[in-house]
Amino acid sequence: MASFSNGFKNSKPEHEIRESGETWQQSRDKCEKSADHVKLKLYRSITQQTVEEHFKKHIRLSDEDFRSFCENDAGPIFDLITNMGKLTVYMECILTDGTKKISCGTAFIQRIKLKEKESCQCKKCMRLDESKRKKVWAVLTLSSVYHVMDNVQKNMASTKVILYYENETDVLKTLPKLTLHRIQDTEKDGGENDWCGFECVIHDKDLIDDLKGFLDKYEQAQKKVYQLFQKDYLKDKKVLVIIGHPHGGPKMVSVDEWDEKEMLKDVRDRQEWCRYSYVAATCPGSSGSPVYILGQKISGFGYWFGHTHNHSSGYSDRQTVKRNYSSIGTNQLA
Repeated sequence: MASFSNGFKNSKPEHEIRESGETWQQSRDKCEKSADHVKLKLYRSITQQTVEEHFKKHIRLSDEDFRSFCENDAGPIFDLITNMGKLTVYMECILTDGTKKISCGTAFIQRIKLKEKESCQCKKCMRLDESKRKKVWAVLTLSSVYHVMDNVQKNMASTKVILYYENETDVLKTLPKLTLHRIQDTEKDGGENDWCGFECVIHDKDLIDDLKGFLDKYEQAQKKVYQLFQKDYLKDKKVLVIIGHPHGGPKMVSVDEWDEKEMLKDVRDRQEWCRYSYVAATCPGSSGSPVYILGQKISGFGYWFGHTHNHSSGYSDRQTVKRNYSSIGTNQLA
């Protein structure tokens, strides 16, 4: 396991730091990992056929098993990716260190709590008289990585948390946004674990209902995919999905195999607190992207004490074996 730890220590955090005025396309064009770009698929272009093609190219299945997968089993994975993507958000902030550079990353909505019996507690509402504060609102719990949120903590006034950034032509100022509320929890440990949970607030009831619907469908898809990966031809396959915003651009999807799992700490029975290495494509800006291990039980806030994995770092020239790495996260054992 020493090689895994050394590989992680030699990897690079994959938040994107962009020059002021630089576009995501310009950042992408000078990316050191450009060879991996072909493995990233635009979220809005994903279909069930795309999922099938990903499995054929990256996951080793016999011809017979691949036919069975296409005929019977690709649907739940497509549903999981569709709803997982709707819950993935883009984050950016302007650094206040004098450079005015833009820090870009990704986060994931894991829990939504509707509030209808008390006035909103967000900073904007708290500056208003009680009679003017919003009475219908929701608190969203999101996960990302510490090195993304560290910049956010220092630059909260300029931070934007943006939903539905899915097309190359999207204008960010026209997309729905969440209001950053507070940092909830961190797994820092000198950079070894690199995870962070935080809360946002929204007041739009229609948007709240839409997001709750996506979360419900995501959890239903998780259950189906868990059952799917109990089948003999899939139970030993090491497959993951990553959805994020490489280079601060529109949402992209990577489906590939994970490589190794490293145990990081022992907290309670029937849980693994671990991180993963993988060959799935990531780039700067992917930090904080949800990393879903196909075949895992439902995990995260509201189910067990623990949280899911988020993408943390990518390979560097110092690594002899090119691997990318997740944050610490929790696997619930059967």
